[in-house]
Amino acid sequence: MAGKLETHRRSSRSQEIFEALQQEIVSNALRPGTPVDKAELCKRFQVSRTPVTDALNRLSEHGLIEIFPQHGTFVSRIDLNDIREHAFIRECIETGVARRLTGKLEDVQLAQLKTNIRIQRALADSDDNEGFYRYDKEFHDLLLQYSGQHKAEEVLNPVLTQLERARKQIVPLAPRVLEALKEHEDILAAITGDDPDRATEAMRVHLRESMATVEQVLAENPDLLY
Repeated sequence: MAGKLETHRRSSRSQEIFEALQQEIVSNALRPGTPVDKAELCKRFQVSRTPVTDALNRLSEHGLIEIFPQHGTFVSRIDLNDIREHAFIRECIETGVARRLTGKLEDVQLAQLKTNIRIQRALADSDDNEGFYRYDKEFHDLLLQYSGQHKAEEVLNPVLTQLERARKQIVPLAPRVLEALKEHEDILAAITGDDPDRATEAMRVHLRESMATVEQVLAENPDLLY
């Protein structure tokens, strides 16, 4: 029993470290190329090297850090080709989700999505871009949740983390709140209808317009790529 408790404690601490560092990397508090020191992390979180190593290995699997044996560990750099690949994966999954959900939302699910859209509009009207994008993420998360595609969710989560990292870079330069809100409304209207092709296309248009903005901003500001 003591051994199981100790394993659970290490796992919990590893998850805590993973989530803290993930947030710092995505928000750019830890900039691309920043060295990551295990000893400092052990001291900061008051843990042994094992949970730190576990957390760093998971961050590496998510593409957020790079581990070079004998040379060090660094926050990974933002690469446009990687962003494009992540956007492709997202489009494949989320257009499939929109098609799968067409005409199949339960009343409680539809009510929750409509509430989400109302909150998005209120945040857009108040120029709260960060608040808006939190509910933008929730909108997509809810659709994926309602689809029941849990394996797809596992695949998509690290992809979304990388795309969110890029978004954090461009939002101050090119927020597209009103455009995104209208596209979300179009997606919801299409899903509540009986035309899967329309729902698929509404999602595709939204994701490609978002990616086009990313491409434009990064082309105009190459210094944002590290």
